[in-house]
Amino acid sequence: LLRRSSLGAGDAVTWCLLARSRRAAGDGAGAVEAYQRALELGESDPERLLHAATLYFEYPQEQRGALDAALAERWIASALELAPTSKAGHFLRGVLYEDSENLDAAGASYRRALELDPKATKVLRRIAEFYRRRGDRELALAAGARYVDVVRRSGEDVEAAERWLAGLARD
Repeated sequence: LLRRSSLGAGDAVTWCLLARSRRAAGDGAGAVEAYQRALELGESDPERLLHAATLYFEYPQEQRGALDAALAERWIASALELAPTSKAGHFLRGVLYEDSENLDAAGASYRRALELDPKATKVLRRIAEFYRRRGDRELALAAGARYVDVVRRSGEDVEAAERWLAGLARD
């Protein structure tokens, strides 16, 4: 991959593979640089765009290179333009908005992700915690109860989900 890219490889897939390789090696800034090159070359796979954006949350600022919230948002927005019904895209956008304290937009993004997949346990749990942090106990408990119900129906670890809900209720 490195040889191919140093020879001027002009395809987005090569640069995405290089980004993944750099990411796996712990080189966040190098991964961001490779993803940026892939996007310049027309990367248009929504899943790869979202994977690139997750670097924003995975690495501390000093290890992300040029990746800031605005760039992560552009990558998420591009993914959502290509796949407007991407639950993962709306969820990730919610996390990004919440991180930047744009709470109304975060809530809207989480709700959209939940509309797209009402049984998404990760989204249900996150939205319950989001409402708890906002001080809306009633909405937090309602989302938490839905989370436990979905976990129960899926056969996952119900006891852990119930303990989590009990903790949410105590907070």
